[in-house]
Amino acid sequence: MRRLPVLLASASLAVLVACGDNTPTSNSAPDDIAGRFAPPNVRSHGLPILRTAHMHRLDPDRIRDRIRFNIDLRYLVPPSASSEAAFETARKKWQSIVIKDVAAVEGLLPQSECFQGIPDFDGTVDDILIDVLLIPIDGPGNILGAAGPCFVRTSNSLPLSGVMIFDTEDLAFLESFGLLDEVVVHEMGHVLGFGTIWDFNRTLLAGAGTGSPTYTGRLGNLLYKALGGRGPLPVEGDFGPGTADSHWDEDRFDNELMTGFLNLGENPLSVITAGSMSDLGYGAIPNGEKYRLPAPPAATALRAAPGQGINIAQQEELYRPKAAVE
Repeated sequence: MRRLPVLLASASLAVLVACGDNTPTSNSAPDDIAGRFAPPNVRSHGLPILRTAHMHRLDPDRIRDRIRFNIDLRYLVPPSASSEAAFETARKKWQSIVIKDVAAVEGLLPQSECFQGIPDFDGTVDDILIDVLLIPIDGPGNILGAAGPCFVRTSNSLPLSGVMIFDTEDLAFLESFGLLDEVVVHEMGHVLGFGTIWDFNRTLLAGAGTGSPTYTGRLGNLLYKALGGRGPLPVEGDFGPGTADSHWDEDRFDNELMTGFLNLGENPLSVITAGSMSDLGYGAIPNGEKYRLPAPPAATALRAAPGQGINIAQQEELYRPKAAVE
């Protein structure tokens, strides 16, 4: 089965910005620019504290929905009807997995902290705001984009905002292969924290950087074993820093959606991935799609076959949280 690399989750900031003619912000928030940031404290786990926003405490009636988990998408460039449909499909899929409300946040999220050109947001976030930026980057078939969380809550270290950036010239390419929906679901998972906050105030990743990392979350491992897995749940250790330590192992999982490759054909989001959201701290249910864990020799043979796999670029990385909100 032919596979395509999931470049979107791991696009190099330096390469992406150079191609898109934007200026990157630092991976750490600037030092108290205009009084917006306070120094880190114990609750923020090394991140600066955003002074202009706070977790909602005073008027619960102003919160739209205090029961369900809501993903709000803010399109910074109007999408085509087919692109918007893909984002709506992804939003509904993740909302069928992450179902429990988390603390709303009210206030100002300053512009360009995640990526140059992202405007301010002033209001209430319930439960996560994802900015969608569709821009030309470097033509079809190269860098697809980037994704990840921006700000997190100090109460549970879960994201309250994030960004997804797509090269507009690759959208038609993804649609032609029937993969746009799956790519958007994959990237939205990274914004929610899959592979991007496993090691942020958590111990869900063991052996990072060793070439043989494993996922330690309880429910993810239970569901992995329920599907026939043996030993610790393997995380990708190959294909460069953008893929390693942040996706399920390709050799073991083959066409599961949250590996670093997309297969031509079906790429199901398994109960293992759905269960891992509970390990992150979400009120989630293992509402995964039909998926069969392949035997290890078969998966290895697939990847080794000539022309069957494409190596993800070696110098790519995911977005990580920039600041915390109390």
